[in-house]
Amino acid sequence: MWDVVDSTLKASDLVATHDNPVYSASFSPDGKRIVTGCADGKIRMWSSQTLTLVLDPFGSQYHTDYIRSVVFSPDGRLVASGSSDCTICVFDSHTGHLVMGPLQGHTNWVRSVVFSPDGTHILSGSDDRTVRMWRVKDGAAACEPLLGHQGEVLSVGCSPDGASIVSGSWDSTVRVWKAPRGRDEFCPSESTPAPVDERKLHEMVFSGLKMSDDGWVENGNSQRLFWVPADMVKLFPTPETEYTIGSGGILRVDYSAPLFLGDKWHHCYEG
Repeated sequence: MWDVVDSTLKASDLVATHDNPVYSASFSPDGKRIVTGCADGKIRMWSSQTLTLVLDPFGSQYHTDYIRSVVFSPDGRLVASGSSDCTICVFDSHTGHLVMGPLQGHTNWVRSVVFSPDGTHILSGSDDRTVRMWRVKDGAAACEPLLGHQGEVLSVGCSPDGASIVSGSWDSTVRVWKAPRGRDEFCPSESTPAPVDERKLHEMVFSGLKMSDDGWVENGNSQRLFWVPADMVKLFPTPETEYTIGSGGILRVDYSAPLFLGDKWHHCYEG
């Protein structure tokens, strides 16, 4: 524990109570508790005033590997954890009892978890290069995985108004995404299809984008849409991405207009 006024280290018994690396630590919204996630697969809850454990370590009954990330919900009632076992769990912060999970979907380590500002969703970033969004009320996926990073996703965050998602990656880029408003935002609709207008047709063409290492981008129907120069592959924004920040600057793409990019533009699919 550090004093933010004079940057001095406060005497703390927390230092001596972990026998393994501590990957994550977070304050409760009221500042009275601290939650930590450790390489022993356990979550510990501390009093920030007395620096003593207020609960027995928990989580190892459900997580089978390192705890990479822990965070309180905005109301302080819940704690979400992400693990190297590729899962996410949600616990009651006052009892340590499992509330939801393990949530499965990621195929590699979960490096980062965070609640949305209203506490209704959990965002997760993983070494599988995806960002996922989960509903707190039932643990279901709130949208399709957000794809675009060419490296492991190391950190995720949400804007205060909940409108945007930010992710940082091993690929040296930061992506800012539009936060889905619901399952119909980035997910296939379960309702009866409405008449297709020009906007919807455009969205259908650009759904399920896949980018190959050689720069060709195809949609979910394996139709070639455009080609991206090799030095832009990791920076290029997908339709869900508002913009991408990298060493070359900030890049935005207007997917509402036809795209003819690179010197192979004549091979692009035209809808």
